[in-house]
Amino acid sequence: MFWILFACTIGSNEPADPQSVSGNEAQRMEAFSKEAGRLANRSRDLERAAKEALDRVQAGGDPQAEIDKIENTIKEIEALNAQLQKEHSELNERIKKAAQSTADTRE
Repeated sequence: MFWILFACTIGSNEPADPQSVSGNEAQRMEAFSKEAGRLANRSRDLERAAKEALDRVQAGGDPQAEIDKIENTIKEIEALNAQLQKEHSELNERIKKAAQSTADTRE
C-alpha cells in the first residue's frame, strides 16, 4: 500500500503543458464545459421566456409573436446541443484511438 501511495506522489503537480496532448485535451474540455454551461443557461432562459410569454398572452399579447420568440430560443438550444453531441462523439473517438486507451474504453 505504501508503494501505491508513494507512486501517486511522483510527477509534477503543475498543470499540463499547453503544447502537450494532455494540455490540449484540457483546453478542449474547458471549452466544452463552457459550451455546456451556455446550453444550461439557454435552457433556463427558455423556461423563463415561456412563463413570461404565457403572462403576456394572457394579458392580451400576440400569441404568434410569443411563439416565434420561443421557437428561436429552441433553435439556439438545438444548435448548441448538436455541437456538444458532435464534440462528445469526437472525444469518444480520440479516446478509442489513444495509445493509453484500454479494451474497457473501446466500445
